[in-house]
Amino acid sequence: SARYHYQRSLIYSSQKKYAEALSDLSSAIDQGQPAASGYRDRAKIYRTLGKHQLALGDYRAAAKHKRSENFIIDYASYLEERELHDESNSAYELGALNYPNSIHIKLEWVQYLMRQGKNEQALTLLEQYSEAAAFKTEFLLLLAECYQRAEQDDSAAKSLNQALDECDAFLGKKDRLIHRYYRARVYAQQGRLDEAIADLNRVVEIIPKFKDCVELRDRILLEHNSKN
Repeated sequence: SARYHYQRSLIYSSQKKYAEALSDLSSAIDQGQPAASGYRDRAKIYRTLGKHQLALGDYRAAAKHKRSENFIIDYASYLEERELHDESNSAYELGALNYPNSIHIKLEWVQYLMRQGKNEQALTLLEQYSEAAAFKTEFLLLLAECYQRAEQDDSAAKSLNQALDECDAFLGKKDRLIHRYYRARVYAQQGRLDEAIADLNRVVEIIPKFKDCVELRDRILLEHNSKN
Protein backbone atom coordinates (compact mmCIF):
# COMPACT_ATOMS: atom_id res chain seq x y z
CA SER A 1 0.00 0.00 0.00
CA ALA A 2 1.03 3.64 -0.34
CA ARG A 3 1.26 4.00 3.44
CA TYR A 4 3.50 0.94 3.76
CA HIS A 5 5.93 2.13 1.08
CA TYR A 6 5.94 5.66 2.47
CA GLN A 7 6.66 4.57 6.04
CA ARG A 8 9.42 2.22 4.87
CA SER A 9 10.95 5.03 2.80
CA LEU A 10 11.28 7.10 5.98
CA ILE A 11 13.22 4.27 7.62
CA TYR A 12 15.49 3.85 4.61
CA SER A 13 16.06 7.59 4.44
CA SER A 14 17.02 7.76 8.12
CA GLN A 15 19.53 4.97 7.42
CA LYS A 16 20.84 6.89 4.37
CA LYS A 17 19.75 4.05 2.09
CA TYR A 18 18.67 6.54 -0.53
CA ALA A 19 18.20 4.19 -3.49
CA GLU A 20 15.77 2.07 -1.48
CA ALA A 21 14.03 5.16 -0.11
CA LEU A 22 13.57 6.57 -3.62
CA SER A 23 12.14 3.30 -4.87
CA ASP A 24 9.62 3.15 -2.04
CA LEU A 25 8.66 6.81 -2.40
CA SER A 26 8.03 6.38 -6.11
CA SER A 27 5.85 3.35 -5.35
CA ALA A 28 4.01 5.27 -2.64
CA ILE A 29 3.33 8.20 -5.01
CA ASP A 30 2.09 5.82 -7.74
CA GLN A 31 -0.23 4.14 -5.23
CA GLY A 32 -1.80 7.35 -3.96
CA GLN A 33 0.46 8.85 -1.29
CA PRO A 34 -0.57 12.52 -0.87
CA ALA A 35 1.52 14.56 -3.27
CA ALA A 36 2.51 17.16 -0.68
CA SER A 37 4.43 14.64 1.43
CA GLY A 38 5.45 12.16 -1.29
CA TYR A 39 6.98 14.66 -3.69
CA ARG A 40 8.41 16.75 -0.84
CA ASP A 41 10.31 13.83 0.67
CA ARG A 42 11.54 12.56 -2.70
CA ALA A 43 12.72 16.09 -3.54
CA LYS A 44 14.77 16.19 -0.35
CA ILE A 45 16.51 12.94 -1.24
CA TYR A 46 17.25 14.11 -4.78
CA ARG A 47 18.60 17.32 -3.25
CA THR A 48 20.87 15.35 -0.92
CA LEU A 49 22.13 13.31 -3.88
CA GLY A 50 22.79 16.43 -5.96
CA LYS A 51 20.16 15.51 -8.56
CA HIS A 52 18.87 19.04 -8.75
CA GLN A 53 16.65 18.89 -11.82
CA LEU A 54 14.75 15.97 -10.33
CA ALA A 55 14.63 17.68 -6.94
CA LEU A 56 13.30 20.88 -8.48
CA GLY A 57 10.58 19.00 -10.36
CA ASP A 58 9.40 17.28 -7.20
CA TYR A 59 9.55 20.48 -5.13
CA ARG A 60 7.38 22.22 -7.73
CA ALA A 61 4.94 19.30 -7.75
CA ALA A 62 4.65 19.39 -3.96
CA ALA A 63 4.23 23.18 -4.02
CA LYS A 64 1.02 22.84 -6.05
CA HIS A 65 -0.64 21.17 -3.07
CA LYS A 66 -1.25 22.18 0.53
CA ARG A 67 2.03 23.31 2.06
CA SER A 68 3.26 23.68 5.61
CA GLU A 69 5.24 26.67 6.85
CA ASN A 70 8.40 24.55 7.06
CA PHE A 71 7.94 23.33 3.49
CA ILE A 72 7.54 26.88 2.18
CA ILE A 73 10.81 27.95 3.82
CA ASP A 74 12.62 24.80 2.68
CA TYR A 75 11.32 25.21 -0.88
CA ALA A 76 12.10 28.93 -1.08
CA SER A 77 15.60 28.42 0.32
CA TYR A 78 16.24 25.68 -2.26
CA LEU A 79 15.12 27.99 -5.05
CA GLU A 80 17.52 30.62 -3.71
CA GLU A 81 20.29 28.04 -3.60
CA ARG A 82 19.62 27.25 -7.28
CA GLU A 83 19.64 31.04 -7.98
CA LEU A 84 15.99 31.01 -9.08
CA HIS A 85 15.34 34.28 -7.31
CA ASP A 86 12.02 35.28 -8.83
CA GLU A 87 10.54 31.91 -7.87
CA SER A 88 12.10 32.08 -4.41
CA ASN A 89 10.67 35.53 -3.73
CA SER A 90 7.27 34.42 -5.03
CA ALA A 91 7.32 31.36 -2.77
CA TYR A 92 7.98 33.53 0.28
CA GLU A 93 5.36 36.07 -0.79
CA LEU A 94 2.70 33.39 -1.30
CA GLY A 95 3.67 31.78 2.00
CA ALA A 96 3.22 35.09 3.83
CA LEU A 97 -0.21 35.48 2.23
CA ASN A 98 -1.29 31.93 3.09
CA TYR A 99 0.12 32.10 6.63
CA PRO A 100 -0.38 35.74 7.66
CA ASN A 101 0.43 34.94 11.31
CA SER A 102 3.67 33.11 10.57
CA ILE A 103 6.52 35.11 12.07
CA HIS A 104 8.96 32.47 10.81
CA ILE A 105 8.03 32.94 7.13
CA LYS A 106 8.09 36.73 7.46
CA LEU A 107 11.53 36.72 9.08
CA GLU A 108 12.95 34.33 6.51
CA TRP A 109 11.51 36.36 3.63
CA VAL A 110 12.95 39.63 4.94
CA GLN A 111 16.38 38.06 5.49
CA TYR A 112 16.24 36.65 1.96
CA LEU A 113 15.54 40.15 0.60
CA MET A 114 18.43 41.54 2.62
CA ARG A 115 20.79 38.89 1.24
CA GLN A 116 19.68 39.88 -2.26
CA GLY A 117 20.40 43.54 -1.55
CA LYS A 118 16.71 44.51 -1.76
CA ASN A 119 16.97 46.77 1.24
CA GLU A 120 14.06 49.07 0.41
CA GLN A 121 11.61 46.18 0.02
CA ALA A 122 12.90 44.64 3.24
CA LEU A 123 12.48 47.97 5.05
CA THR A 124 8.90 48.33 3.83
CA LEU A 125 7.97 44.86 5.04
CA LEU A 126 9.75 45.25 8.37
CA GLU A 127 8.03 48.54 9.13
CA GLN A 128 4.70 46.87 8.35
CA TYR A 129 5.43 43.70 10.32
CA SER A 130 6.90 45.42 13.38
CA GLU A 131 3.87 47.70 13.61
CA ALA A 132 1.45 44.75 13.63
CA ALA A 133 3.42 42.26 15.77
CA ALA A 134 2.53 41.52 19.38
CA PHE A 135 6.24 40.99 20.10
CA LYS A 136 8.20 43.32 17.87
CA THR A 137 11.83 42.79 18.91
CA GLU A 138 12.78 40.25 16.21
CA PHE A 139 11.52 42.59 13.50
CA LEU A 140 13.04 45.67 15.14
CA LEU A 141 16.50 44.05 15.22
CA LEU A 142 16.33 43.44 11.47
CA LEU A 143 14.83 46.89 10.92
CA ALA A 144 17.81 48.46 12.70
CA GLU A 145 20.17 46.45 10.50
CA CYS A 146 18.35 47.64 7.38
CA TYR A 147 18.51 51.26 8.54
CA GLN A 148 22.24 50.87 9.21
CA ARG A 149 22.77 49.56 5.68
CA ALA A 150 20.90 52.60 4.38
CA GLU A 151 23.11 54.82 6.58
CA GLN A 152 20.09 55.96 8.57
CA ASP A 153 21.84 55.70 11.93
CA ASP A 154 19.27 57.69 13.93
CA SER A 155 16.45 55.44 12.75
CA ALA A 156 18.55 52.36 13.53
CA ALA A 157 19.21 53.61 17.06
CA LYS A 158 15.52 54.37 17.54
CA SER A 159 14.54 50.83 16.49
CA LEU A 160 17.06 49.29 18.90
CA ASN A 161 15.87 51.50 21.76
CA GLN A 162 12.28 50.49 21.02
CA ALA A 163 13.31 46.82 21.06
CA LEU A 164 15.14 47.30 24.37
CA ASP A 165 12.13 49.04 25.93
CA GLU A 166 9.91 46.16 24.83
CA CYS A 167 12.23 43.50 26.30
CA ASP A 168 12.51 45.44 29.56
CA ALA A 169 8.74 45.77 29.75
CA PHE A 170 8.24 42.01 29.31
CA LEU A 171 10.98 41.24 31.84
CA GLY A 172 9.41 43.69 34.27
CA LYS A 173 6.26 41.57 34.25
CA LYS A 174 8.00 38.19 34.40
CA ASP A 175 11.66 37.24 34.17
CA ARG A 176 11.51 34.87 31.20
CA LEU A 177 14.69 33.54 29.66
CA ILE A 178 13.53 34.05 26.09
CA HIS A 179 13.18 37.76 26.72
CA ARG A 180 16.67 37.86 28.27
CA TYR A 181 17.98 36.21 25.12
CA TYR A 182 16.32 38.82 22.92
CA ARG A 183 17.52 41.64 25.16
CA ALA A 184 21.04 40.26 24.83
CA ARG A 185 20.69 40.44 21.06
CA VAL A 186 19.64 44.07 21.33
CA TYR A 187 22.55 44.86 23.67
CA ALA A 188 24.94 43.14 21.26
CA GLN A 189 23.67 45.15 18.30
CA GLN A 190 24.08 48.33 20.39
CA GLY A 191 27.66 47.37 21.21
CA ARG A 192 26.86 46.88 24.91
CA LEU A 193 28.75 43.60 25.07
CA ASP A 194 29.14 43.23 28.85
CA GLU A 195 25.39 43.54 29.35
CA ALA A 196 24.73 41.11 26.51
CA ILE A 197 27.11 38.54 28.00
CA ALA A 198 25.48 38.88 31.44
CA ASP A 199 22.03 38.09 30.04
CA LEU A 200 23.33 35.23 27.91
CA ASN A 201 25.20 33.69 30.83
CA ARG A 202 21.99 33.74 32.85
CA VAL A 203 20.15 31.89 30.10
CA VAL A 204 22.89 29.33 29.48
CA GLU A 205 23.16 28.58 33.22
CA ILE A 206 19.58 27.34 33.15
CA ILE A 207 19.35 26.03 29.57
CA PRO A 208 22.88 24.93 28.62
CA LYS A 209 21.63 23.35 25.36
CA PHE A 210 20.07 26.58 24.04
CA LYS A 211 22.16 26.44 20.86
CA ASP A 212 21.44 29.92 19.47
CA CYS A 213 22.19 31.46 22.84
CA VAL A 214 25.47 29.57 23.29
CA GLU A 215 26.61 30.46 19.77
CA LEU A 216 25.75 34.13 20.27
CA ARG A 217 27.57 34.23 23.61
CA ASP A 218 30.67 32.60 22.12
CA ARG A 219 30.67 35.04 19.21
CA ILE A 220 30.30 38.05 21.53
CA LEU A 221 33.01 36.77 23.88
CA LEU A 222 35.37 36.42 20.93
CA GLU A 223 34.62 39.98 19.82
CA HIS A 224 34.84 41.27 23.40
CA ASN A 225 38.21 39.62 24.03
CA SER A 226 39.63 40.92 20.75
CA LYS A 227 38.85 44.48 21.88
CA ASN A 228 40.57 44.08 25.26
